[in-house]
Amino acid sequence: MQHSHELAQHAPPLVNSTIGDPSGLVTSYYSFGAYQPKLPSVKPDVVVIANNVVFNNTGPTPYTVSVIIPDVNYSLGVLNVSIREYGGAQYDRPVYVFADGVPIFWGSTQEIYNSTAASDVTLYENMLRGNVTFQIVVVNYYDASVGITGVYAVNVSLYLYPGAPPAGLPTEFIPLWVNPLGYSAVTLNPFQKSFSEQVELPAGTYRAAALVYTEGGGNDEFWYANEPATRSVLLYYNGFLADVVNPFETLYTGGVDLFYWKPMPSINALSFHNPYIAELTPLLATGLNATLSVSVTNLAEAYELTGSPFFSWTLSGALALWVNPSNPLLSGRLLTAKQVYFDSAPIFNPCFVWLLEVTMNPLLSLFKGNN
Repeated sequence: MQHSHELAQHAPPLVNSTIGDPSGLVTSYYSFGAYQPKLPSVKPDVVVIANNVVFNNTGPTPYTVSVIIPDVNYSLGVLNVSIREYGGAQYDRPVYVFADGVPIFWGSTQEIYNSTAASDVTLYENMLRGNVTFQIVVVNYYDASVGITGVYAVNVSLYLYPGAPPAGLPTEFIPLWVNPLGYSAVTLNPFQKSFSEQVELPAGTYRAAALVYTEGGGNDEFWYANEPATRSVLLYYNGFLADVVNPFETLYTGGVDLFYWKPMPSINALSFHNPYIAELTPLLATGLNATLSVSVTNLAEAYELTGSPFFSWTLSGALALWVNPSNPLLSGRLLTAKQVYFDSAPIFNPCFVWLLEVTMNPLLSLFKGNN
């Protein structure tokens, strides 16, 4: 694993260790994120957001802290999340970091031992200035009766590398799907397949994009192995289908074999570094007072096929906006608009299985005859 001297000297020791320590005194890291930003050869400004904050039986309740971030230009921003597990066995748990309600880190703990991951947050440079309220969420539960007693100590730091910022960064952000706890997260299931909200975009918005994070839960942690296997996230702007997101098949460290993930877990496991980006600019012509709707396909169908209601998706997101207040949008209209979404629907049905059996049996007999 390669890290710059500047980043390494501020972060906890990044040593790949496969030795468990019941005392909780080992601070080395069993796994690190697959994605590592290329760091500039300048000393970063370091902003500590959390220092050994403990998450025990916290559930979705966030740790909230306000931090002053230097109002300077930087060429790269990296958020490091380093997590130490101690106190007993624990599952892999969701880990989220929000800035003023906007998701900037969306990932998971390591199921066993410690982990560290970094996320490129340069996109949010114009938001990460001055007084920013951060919320850190580790959806952890424990139950001593079944031996699940592990807790997590979380360290979060922001590394800002001075320099010219990349061109074309968004100027404003609006969090989507804000829950009663104050951060962006909504859970969809067979009984709530969609969610809608009203959003007022500022005058002068000339470009807009939705940043969307997804995470399958319950039976849909392994959604790609379910029937029907497809899950598409549909995003609508004022009733128009704006984008179709096909989620990446993330394997968490609790899946398949715990010891496969040494020292590098599956892509996206510890940090889902890049949100899905839905371009909304053409639909600004329908108005800046927008109804945004999101849904996940095949949740009801999965329930009908299996009888299980435990198919869920947690979604998080924000609107990234490019705003010039001196040049407001006066009016607009769509000249042409066409959207088509087609889902093959479940292919698992008695007729199909019977046809498959009739078709395959002669072939299987033929293959057996050749052996």
